[in-house]
Amino acid sequence: MLERCKTTAVCLFLALSACDGDDEMMSSSSSTAGQAETTAAGEDSTAGDDDETASGSESTGAAGGSESTGAGEPLCELPEDDVLDAGTTITIENATDAPRYISPYSSFLCNYGQLEVLIDGEPVLWDHERAYPQRCTDCAYGCSDGGMDGLVIAPGQTAEIAWNGGYWGDETLSEACGTEICDGGGDFEPTGVPAQCQALRAMEALEYTARVHVFDTCPDGLAESDACDCPDGVCETFFYEPTEGEYTAEATAVFPAGAAIVLE
Repeated sequence: MLERCKTTAVCLFLALSACDGDDEMMSSSSSTAGQAETTAAGEDSTAGDDDETASGSESTGAAGGSESTGAGEPLCELPEDDVLDAGTTITIENATDAPRYISPYSSFLCNYGQLEVLIDGEPVLWDHERAYPQRCTDCAYGCSDGGMDGLVIAPGQTAEIAWNGGYWGDETLSEACGTEICDGGGDFEPTGVPAQCQALRAMEALEYTARVHVFDTCPDGLAESDACDCPDGVCETFFYEPTEGEYTAEATAVFPAGAAIVLE
């Protein structure tokens, strides 16, 4: 019995020893697996760093900067005035037997002139000494609302009016121009509404019409003074309130030829 018990104890000892070995192996395996998981996690963390680096490249890259700052693209491009290299002279002949009175009326507010110029049937703000365009570099616009000299043309006389061939064409500017030039002030609206302005344009070799506003008799206001008299044949006479006259007279020409208006 004793001999058998010893054998059994030895077997039990061996069995337990074997179990302990298996546990150590399992523990070793678990540790190795944990290291693998830790390594994998580390790789994932490194990958995350790569993602962050890539994300950082996208946020600070040249393309993103160009889009956000508009580098190389001006915020506002102002129209440039044309160079005037040709002019003409428009004539007004009084072929009647009595004086004729030319009112300096204009279709444009505060831009009185001794005649009007039309292109394609529409009046344009032709360039002359008393023209008040709203230039594209101006933050505010103002013009004189006073009168202007008209003309008295004696019978058989001809008045000459010089025109440099320029007129002021309408332009539309972006909100950026209003902000850049005037910091959102003046007549430029900071709300996104385009600002209107005018740039000088040179007349091309196109047909145009010259028109005058005529009185056959000295108009009210002038008759109260000696302004209706014109001993020199063609005289300038101040009109306090220019009007459309009693009727109009006009003539057409192809620029740079001068239009010749005849009062009959």
